[in-house]
Amino acid sequence: MTIDLREVARGEPITAEWGNALVGALRRALRITAASPLEVHADAGGVNLSLASWPRWELCELTTTLAAGGLAQARLQTFDFATSAWIDFTAEEITVHDSLGDKNGAAGRRAWIFFSPVSARWEIVQLQCN
Repeated sequence: MTIDLREVARGEPITAEWGNALVGALRRALRITAASPLEVHADAGGVNLSLASWPRWELCELTTTLAAGGLAQARLQTFDFATSAWIDFTAEEITVHDSLGDKNGAAGRRAWIFFSPVSARWEIVQLQCN
């Protein structure tokens, strides 16, 4: 359906018909929907379209002790093909969270983590077994 919304010329009166057509067009525009892989988010800044983010999975090594249900500091790990070993990706530490409350681990333990777009934080999925 096409709606002819024209600009009002200087000095031309704004009619109820013109205003109602504008309101109707805005209502339709604000009912934006999207199909995967697009997502729609509305906030105070407006309507935002984005590509759906897939969970980002990484391996990390704890640098502080993790208590069940808590959080710890960790460094992301990357695989070095030259030495066939996992090494620190950067010196920067990240905070990892045990949202399920069932993981304990000492510094030096490795964990599989993912960045959750819902909680906007690194969540521990699997902690290295003893």
